[in-house]
Amino acid sequence: MDNFFMFAGRRSTEFGLVVERFPGQPKPARKVEMISIPGRNGMLRIDQGAYENVTVSYECYFKGGPNQASTISGWLYAFGGGYAVLRDTYHPDVFRMAAFDNMSEIENIWNRYGRCVLSFDCKPQMWSDLGQKPVEFDLPISSGNWSFNTAVVGVLRNPYPFTAKPLIRLEGYGSSIVTIQNAAGSLSLRCETGPYAEIDCEMQNMFTDDINENTKLDIMTDFPALAPGENIISMSHKSYPSTGEYPPRLIITPRWWHL
Repeated sequence: MDNFFMFAGRRSTEFGLVVERFPGQPKPARKVEMISIPGRNGMLRIDQGAYENVTVSYECYFKGGPNQASTISGWLYAFGGGYAVLRDTYHPDVFRMAAFDNMSEIENIWNRYGRCVLSFDCKPQMWSDLGQKPVEFDLPISSGNWSFNTAVVGVLRNPYPFTAKPLIRLEGYGSSIVTIQNAAGSLSLRCETGPYAEIDCEMQNMFTDDINENTKLDIMTDFPALAPGENIISMSHKSYPSTGEYPPRLIITPRWWHL
């Protein structure tokens, strides 16, 4: 089977593009601010706790002349310059968030074939497919009483040495407090939901569908994060009267990643 990459939901092989060789393994530079202090030797380093983007390139060939080259460039540019999912056959079970900005010169071979290097500007993370699977927790509720005091509801184990910022989904009419405790400390949030809301700890926003709900969100410490190793998940909930049945639910998408 020919190797391929997938960008914005389309495979390169749909356009006759075949990847000729294994791509490189770029690793990001750490974001560090260097400050010179008069009268002191060396530089002061301030680690920003983040990483730079990387460039991922694929050496490809395709069958077809200038018209096929235009079709390929149209696909890559059509997404509009934003980030989209990038996958390839060389790195199973992971993906990157990538943007395509520049089509390099395409070698024209007898007006029948083409060869090119396609480069993507990628965020530094390699996201694990496993980390995109939502995890639902069993809550200590009964059919007659959906309110409960603070209780440990489960544990998530981060398999990588990088802190993940999860997507937290809370369902049910009421007020909830969610706490994640790990080796780095304890982080909590309080929010009101009805009938549901999602808290994106990466973007630091709470929303219901496309409606911003930050006015109903109280970050008691900082947005919860999943440190390397064991993360203990605790929750309390106070149900409000509502129409219909909306029992509380807690669902966390951990978003594991590595470099």
